[in-house]
Amino acid sequence: MLFLSCTSSTCCCDLTSRTLFPSITTSPKGKAEDLLLKKSAPGKKSNAQGAAQPVAAKARDKAKQELTVAPPKATLPSTEVVAELREEHPRITDRQHELICTMLQEPGTVMDAAGRIGADPSWCYTTLRKPWVVAYSTELARQTLHGHALTALAVQGQLLHAKSDWLKHEVAKDILDRSGFRVQTEGPRAPSVEVNINLD
Repeated sequence: MLFLSCTSSTCCCDLTSRTLFPSITTSPKGKAEDLLLKKSAPGKKSNAQGAAQPVAAKARDKAKQELTVAPPKATLPSTEVVAELREEHPRITDRQHELICTMLQEPGTVMDAAGRIGADPSWCYTTLRKPWVVAYSTELARQTLHGHALTALAVQGQLLHAKSDWLKHEVAKDILDRSGFRVQTEGPRAPSVEVNINLD
Protein backbone atom coordinates (compact mmCIF):
# COMPACT_ATOMS: atom_id res chain seq x y z
CA MET A 1 0.00 0.00 0.00
CA LEU A 2 1.52 3.32 -1.09
CA PHE A 3 1.06 6.60 0.79
CA LEU A 4 1.55 9.78 -1.20
CA SER A 5 2.35 13.02 0.53
CA CYS A 6 0.90 16.28 -0.54
CA THR A 7 2.93 19.22 -1.76
CA SER A 8 2.22 21.40 1.28
CA SER A 9 5.17 21.89 3.60
CA THR A 10 2.92 21.99 6.68
CA CYS A 11 0.96 18.86 5.91
CA CYS A 12 1.05 15.95 8.34
CA CYS A 13 1.82 13.59 5.47
CA ASP A 14 5.19 15.22 5.01
CA LEU A 15 5.98 14.77 8.72
CA THR A 16 4.85 11.14 8.59
CA SER A 17 7.03 10.35 5.60
CA ARG A 18 10.08 11.90 7.33
CA THR A 19 9.46 9.82 10.42
CA LEU A 20 8.97 6.52 8.59
CA PHE A 21 11.64 7.09 5.93
CA PRO A 22 14.34 9.40 7.38
CA SER A 23 16.74 8.75 4.49
CA ILE A 24 14.27 10.18 1.97
CA THR A 25 14.01 13.94 1.73
CA THR A 26 10.60 15.11 0.63
CA SER A 27 11.21 18.81 0.17
CA PRO A 28 14.03 21.33 -0.44
CA LYS A 29 13.56 22.41 3.15
CA GLY A 30 14.57 18.93 4.28
CA LYS A 31 17.73 19.04 2.17
CA ALA A 32 18.74 22.35 3.74
CA GLU A 33 18.19 20.94 7.21
CA ASP A 34 20.29 17.89 6.40
CA LEU A 35 23.15 20.12 5.22
CA LEU A 36 22.97 22.18 8.40
CA LEU A 37 23.11 19.03 10.51
CA LYS A 38 26.16 17.80 8.64
CA LYS A 39 28.00 21.10 9.09
CA SER A 40 27.19 21.35 12.79
CA ALA A 41 28.00 17.70 13.57
CA PRO A 42 30.59 17.47 16.38
CA GLY A 43 33.96 15.87 15.71
CA LYS A 44 34.15 16.96 12.06
CA LYS A 45 36.55 19.69 10.96
CA SER A 46 36.61 21.72 7.79
CA ASN A 47 39.22 21.27 5.11
CA ALA A 48 40.81 24.65 6.01
CA GLN A 49 41.25 23.62 9.63
CA GLY A 50 42.67 20.27 8.64
CA ALA A 51 45.18 21.89 6.30
CA ALA A 52 46.23 24.47 8.89
CA GLN A 53 47.14 21.86 11.48
CA PRO A 54 50.11 20.32 9.58
CA VAL A 55 51.46 23.82 8.83
CA ALA A 56 51.32 24.78 12.51
CA ALA A 57 52.94 21.48 13.51
CA LYS A 58 55.80 22.04 11.05
CA ALA A 59 56.35 25.56 12.42
CA ARG A 60 56.54 24.23 15.97
CA ASP A 61 58.98 21.50 14.95
CA LYS A 62 61.18 24.04 13.18
CA ALA A 63 61.22 26.30 16.25
CA LYS A 64 62.20 23.36 18.45
CA GLN A 65 65.03 22.43 16.09
CA GLU A 66 66.38 26.00 16.12
CA LEU A 67 66.41 25.97 19.91
CA THR A 68 68.14 22.61 20.15
CA VAL A 69 70.82 23.31 17.54
CA ALA A 70 74.11 24.13 19.26
CA PRO A 71 75.77 27.41 18.29
CA PRO A 72 78.95 27.18 16.20
CA LYS A 73 82.17 26.89 18.14
CA ALA A 74 84.83 29.58 18.11
CA THR A 75 87.67 28.90 15.73
CA LEU A 76 90.97 28.26 17.49
CA PRO A 77 94.32 29.30 15.97
CA SER A 78 95.98 27.05 13.43
CA THR A 79 97.83 23.92 14.44
CA GLU A 80 101.18 25.60 13.83
CA VAL A 81 100.32 28.52 16.11
CA VAL A 82 99.12 26.18 18.87
CA ALA A 83 102.29 24.09 18.52
CA GLU A 84 104.43 27.21 18.94
CA LEU A 85 102.47 28.22 22.02
CA ARG A 86 102.90 24.76 23.50
CA GLU A 87 106.65 25.02 22.98
CA GLU A 88 106.70 28.39 24.73
CA HIS A 89 104.71 26.91 27.64
CA PRO A 90 106.18 23.43 28.15
CA ARG A 91 104.46 22.91 31.51
CA ILE A 92 101.02 22.76 29.86
CA THR A 93 99.74 19.20 29.64
CA ASP A 94 97.33 17.82 27.07
CA ARG A 95 94.57 17.69 29.66
CA GLN A 96 95.10 21.32 30.61
CA HIS A 97 95.15 22.31 26.96
CA GLU A 98 91.86 20.46 26.42
CA LEU A 99 90.26 22.31 29.32
CA ILE A 100 91.40 25.71 28.04
CA CYS A 101 90.22 24.99 24.48
CA THR A 102 86.83 23.89 25.78
CA MET A 103 86.48 27.10 27.77
CA LEU A 104 87.38 29.17 24.71
CA GLN A 105 85.17 27.34 22.21
CA GLU A 106 82.01 26.57 24.14
CA PRO A 107 80.27 29.14 26.36
CA GLY A 108 79.48 28.12 29.90
CA THR A 109 80.90 27.84 33.37
CA VAL A 110 83.82 25.82 34.66
CA MET A 111 81.33 23.18 35.76
CA ASP A 112 80.04 22.93 32.19
CA ALA A 113 83.56 22.56 30.81
CA ALA A 114 84.33 19.88 33.39
CA GLY A 115 81.27 17.92 32.32
CA ARG A 116 82.16 18.21 28.64
CA ILE A 117 85.67 16.81 29.06
CA GLY A 118 84.76 14.40 31.85
CA ALA A 119 87.02 15.97 34.47
CA ASP A 120 86.63 16.64 38.17
CA PRO A 121 85.34 20.21 38.72
CA SER A 122 87.74 20.76 41.63
CA TRP A 123 90.66 19.85 39.36
CA CYS A 124 89.42 22.35 36.76
CA TYR A 125 89.19 25.17 39.28
CA THR A 126 92.65 24.39 40.63
CA THR A 127 94.16 24.13 37.16
CA LEU A 128 92.77 27.45 35.93
CA ARG A 129 94.35 29.25 38.91
CA LYS A 130 97.88 28.06 38.22
CA PRO A 131 100.18 30.87 36.94
CA TRP A 132 101.52 28.99 33.90
CA VAL A 133 97.99 27.96 32.92
CA VAL A 134 96.80 31.57 33.22
CA ALA A 135 99.68 32.75 31.02
CA TYR A 136 99.00 30.08 28.39
CA SER A 137 95.23 30.64 28.34
CA THR A 138 95.72 34.40 28.00
CA GLU A 139 98.02 33.99 25.01
CA LEU A 140 95.75 31.41 23.38
CA ALA A 141 92.75 33.71 23.86
CA ARG A 142 94.67 36.59 22.30
CA GLN A 143 95.57 34.48 19.27
CA THR A 144 91.96 33.34 18.96
CA LEU A 145 90.70 36.92 18.98
CA HIS A 146 93.32 37.86 16.41
CA GLY A 147 91.99 35.15 14.12
CA HIS A 148 88.45 36.54 14.38
CA ALA A 149 89.54 40.10 13.67
CA LEU A 150 89.28 39.74 9.88
CA THR A 151 85.82 38.22 10.12
CA ALA A 152 84.69 41.00 12.45
CA LEU A 153 86.08 43.61 10.07
CA ALA A 154 84.19 42.01 7.17
CA VAL A 155 80.96 42.20 9.17
CA GLN A 156 81.56 45.87 9.92
CA GLY A 157 82.14 46.48 6.24
CA GLN A 158 78.84 44.85 5.34
CA LEU A 159 76.97 46.88 7.95
CA LEU A 160 78.24 50.08 6.35
CA HIS A 161 75.86 49.31 3.48
CA ALA A 162 72.83 48.54 5.64
CA LYS A 163 69.45 50.10 4.91
CA SER A 164 69.22 51.78 8.30
CA ASP A 165 70.91 55.17 8.37
CA TRP A 166 71.25 54.97 12.15
CA LEU A 167 73.06 51.61 11.91
CA LYS A 168 75.41 52.90 9.21
CA HIS A 169 76.21 55.95 11.32
CA GLU A 170 76.97 53.87 14.44
CA VAL A 171 79.20 51.46 12.50
CA ALA A 172 81.06 54.27 10.77
CA LYS A 173 81.59 56.06 14.09
CA ASP A 174 82.89 52.84 15.68
CA ILE A 175 85.35 52.24 12.84
CA LEU A 176 86.60 55.81 13.00
CA ASP A 177 87.04 55.61 16.77
CA ARG A 178 89.04 52.41 16.49
CA SER A 179 91.15 53.95 13.73
CA GLY A 180 92.19 56.88 15.91
CA PHE A 181 89.73 59.47 14.58
CA ARG A 182 87.90 59.79 17.87
CA VAL A 183 85.62 62.78 18.24
CA GLN A 184 86.23 64.79 21.40
CA THR A 185 83.00 65.08 23.32
CA GLU A 186 84.41 67.23 26.12
CA GLY A 187 85.10 70.89 25.51
CA PRO A 188 88.29 72.68 26.50
CA ARG A 189 88.74 72.93 30.23
CA ALA A 190 88.75 76.37 31.85
CA PRO A 191 91.96 77.41 33.56
CA SER A 192 91.99 76.78 37.28
CA VAL A 193 91.65 79.79 39.57
CA GLU A 194 93.39 79.91 42.94
CA VAL A 195 91.85 82.07 45.64
CA ASN A 196 93.77 82.98 48.82
CA ILE A 197 91.90 84.44 51.77
CA ASN A 198 93.94 86.20 54.44
CA LEU A 199 92.11 86.33 57.77
CA ASP A 200 94.79 88.41 59.62
